[in-house]
Amino acid sequence: MNNQLWFVRALLTIALFTELSNATCTSSVAITTCSWDSLKEHKPLRLDNYKQYLSISKGNLELIPSDSFKFLPQLAILQVKYNKVRKLDDDSFKGLNALQELNLYDNRLTLISSKVFKTLPLLEKLDLGMNKISNIEDGAFDSLSKLKHLNLGFNNLKVIPKTINSLINLQILNLNNNQISSLKANTFTSLKKLETLQLNDNNIQSIERNFFKHFNSLSKLDLSSNYLANLDVEDLKEGAVKLSAIKLSINSFKCDVLSQIVSKFKRYNIEVTRGVSKSKNNIEGITCIAK
Repeated sequence: MNNQLWFVRALLTIALFTELSNATCTSSVAITTCSWDSLKEHKPLRLDNYKQYLSISKGNLELIPSDSFKFLPQLAILQVKYNKVRKLDDDSFKGLNALQELNLYDNRLTLISSKVFKTLPLLEKLDLGMNKISNIEDGAFDSLSKLKHLNLGFNNLKVIPKTINSLINLQILNLNNNQISSLKANTFTSLKKLETLQLNDNNIQSIERNFFKHFNSLSKLDLSSNYLANLDVEDLKEGAVKLSAIKLSINSFKCDVLSQIVSKFKRYNIEVTRGVSKSKNNIEGITCIAK
């Protein structure tokens, strides 16, 4: 698939035949776009001619029933963002054997079942951000061995889902803006290729030793906007040996503690991203609590 095609728009669009009730689809050189708001009298989407990039965005779609896309075996990218999807069936994505990217950003999902992604062996990017997800069942990501980028930001997760540990090729993990309160030891033992971890804007108060033990490739870490009062720099550095940059703004550090933390990171040549605080109580622009 030629990546340059993503930026090309045809001057002429053509209507596509569909057996899906209340769906209207058009196609350009690079992308097929469908409006699909109703699932009454549902039938799988069948298109005479479609591109490898299908967008069903900015609509009122509430459900994705089984077999919805089973006649689109060559689809590489599927966007269903900015809808109202609240439920996925176990076979919602059946037939999408070539799918590489799935975007479900900004919907109303609350649960990710253990089997919903089982038919997507080539998936490399999954965006579940801006939903209401509070439960991801064990095994939900077990079949996604090629996944490199996972976005779970802006959800209602209170703990880190165990199934993430099965993503052995994951490079970018976004867990920002959830309700995670602690980071437990050995939560991750298989994410040896993870390069970027975003945990900002949670409720994190504590990090157990060995949480970072297996982060062999981690280079960027965001812990800003949490409730940390301390951070074991040696433990972090011992695990994340390639760490090069960290964000710590808006936590609960006392100034003397934060000063020591920043100094230690500097000795390890790890950049502490400068904050923007104008308070007189700050270290490197990061607000801290005076004695």
